[in-house]
Amino acid sequence: MTIGADVGTTCPAAERLLAAIGATRTNIAVYDDVGRLLGGDETKMPLVTPNDAVNAVNPLVKAVETGVIRSADAPATAEEFAALVVQTPDVDYYREVIPALLVVAGRLPEALAALDAYRDKYRESDYDDFCDRFGGFIEAGTRIPAPGAVAFPASAIGSEQAVSGFRGGAC
Repeated sequence: MTIGADVGTTCPAAERLLAAIGATRTNIAVYDDVGRLLGGDETKMPLVTPNDAVNAVNPLVKAVETGVIRSADAPATAEEFAALVVQTPDVDYYREVIPALLVVAGRLPEALAALDAYRDKYRESDYDDFCDRFGGFIEAGTRIPAPGAVAFPASAIGSEQAVSGFRGGAC
């Protein structure tokens, strides 16, 4: 067994939106291996003792402490996050995430246009269902659920939490 260390960023508001509409994916983190971020090979260390986990994370800690990897390098806006998302080769990932990020940025017409464009391009019944739920969420003036005790299960996010007038925001 091996262990590695990744560093990344996410947009919790977009994750809550995707959970509220019952998306198949609610973890939208964009991340990379610490070794590659530092210009080397992927970090893979044998996991034999409890200290091995600490040893795998140490390069990340040192990189943050020395400023090689800075939180300031993380995307500050939904638009910056979307620019990272479109670099992934996983179509199923970005065709759900990009519209969610546009909603978070308050760009509702663009989010609906992105849904329509992806729907026309991929023509899949499961994705059509996703688009219908997503579009209904936006057109109803729904707001992204606030953080709460229940993190992401869609069934736990009731309409009374979701429908109170949409307010866009940052990640």
